[in-house]
Amino acid sequence: MAAPLLTTASGCLTDGDTLFELLDGGLDPAALVAARRHLAACPHCRTEYVHWRAFTAALARTDHAPSASPFLRARVVATIVHQRPGVGWPR
Repeated sequence: MAAPLLTTASGCLTDGDTLFELLDGGLDPAALVAARRHLAACPHCRTEYVHWRAFTAALARTDHAPSASPFLRARVVATIVHQRPGVGWPR
């Protein structure tokens, strides 16, 4: 379910998750119309949208997703567990 659109102090798409929901196709039809209307009127959000759209398109064209080494993953998991005692890492 999409978050409410344009509920931030400035009213910009870039102040919350709305921009990323737009990029991911996660907005409902009414929110999509409002987001497109906002992009047409806001140069800042339009520039951010164009940059993020280009980035996600380039990432989608890569042959593989970057991955962490098993050693790095183990260190990250150990740090999380150490910082949040009692919380396990999902397996």
